[in-house]
Amino acid sequence: MGSMKQAFLAAGAALAAAWWYYRRGKKTAPKPPNKPPPKKRRLCACGCGKVASMRCGRCKTARYATRECQASHARAHAPVCYFDSGVQAMDAGEPRKAAKLFETSVEKAEKLPQDERVKRRSAAYLALGRARQMTKAYDAALAAYASGVKSARAANVPADAVECMVGAANVVRATDGAAAAVELFAAAAARADEAIASGGARRGPGALPGADATRLVAARASAWANQATSMLATPGSDAKRAKSLLKRALDARIAMANYYPESSEAKRQLACSRANYGLVLRLTGDPGAEAMIRAAEADAAAIGEAGAGIMQALKRNSANLGKAPAPPGTCPICLENFGDASVEAGCGHRFCRECLRTWLKRSNRCPTCRQCLNFAAAPECLDFGAAPATEPQ
Repeated sequence: MGSMKQAFLAAGAALAAAWWYYRRGKKTAPKPPNKPPPKKRRLCACGCGKVASMRCGRCKTARYATRECQASHARAHAPVCYFDSGVQAMDAGEPRKAAKLFETSVEKAEKLPQDERVKRRSAAYLALGRARQMTKAYDAALAAYASGVKSARAANVPADAVECMVGAANVVRATDGAAAAVELFAAAAARADEAIASGGARRGPGALPGADATRLVAARASAWANQATSMLATPGSDAKRAKSLLKRALDARIAMANYYPESSEAKRQLACSRANYGLVLRLTGDPGAEAMIRAAEADAAAIGEAGAGIMQALKRNSANLGKAPAPPGTCPICLENFGDASVEAGCGHRFCRECLRTWLKRSNRCPTCRQCLNFAAAPECLDFGAAPATEPQ
């Protein structure tokens, strides 16, 4: 009995030891490496249903299964190919190259069916206008924007039409001054209101679904903001009305940033709107100005390099507000001594107050260095006592 008992105890101890080592090895055993997720299979762009194995050599975006598929799809893909290549050139800082690619995209779109042709030409003309504007070919930019408005109306794409109208108004502001662009920005905003009222930004009970609807709302906010800053750069204009428009643009861009929290462009536009509205609040002595400007600085800092320009402009314009009286000297416009009534523009040049007020009616650029002067350039020249205009219903 004693030996049998000892045998059972030894067997039990061996089983317990084996179980312990088994559990220990199971806990400490290295986990097998995670398998990489399977690659997403992309189908051929020609619609044959085959798996794509090659890319378009120009735009690098379209994929095809064979060379024969690419050749059969060449006519339909050409406008998109040149357009995408132009966008890549714009992103690389080459607007002249981009303009040529956009022009080719317009030409290639002529070979498409009617419905597809007008849509492709609408987007290409808008991009072409922006590229020409960046190269300061203003006449060519205006012609492209005008063609874009016409194509957008034919294609029933109101977002493209409004963006082309805003772009054309910006060209007029750069060439003829802010006063000449106020009504053009107002017309663009009215066109956006008309499109939204007719269902251009709605599909069903909700609002803001779809890329086209989102672009339309963003274009209207851009028209409001540009109209307001142009009004503020025009002496004698209704500054309270401009302030109201900036608030509308800010509210719209806050909604856009909340709707698309990952969009860096929505964040950049929000920072720009807050900066403009904060400066106007400061000009009017509103106690909420500093909080708004701090919020703009935080937004600009959060988007990194994209917000650097906003930070610089905000710092320059903020420092320009409340400058000390001008030192003695000669006004570059009238060539007379300044006396006591002089103001300093945002670029650092000083003028007689009345001379600058008269100059800003015809141009928003410094007559000395040609730098663009915005509404914070000479706050003493602005009239913030104007009666508020009647708001549209």
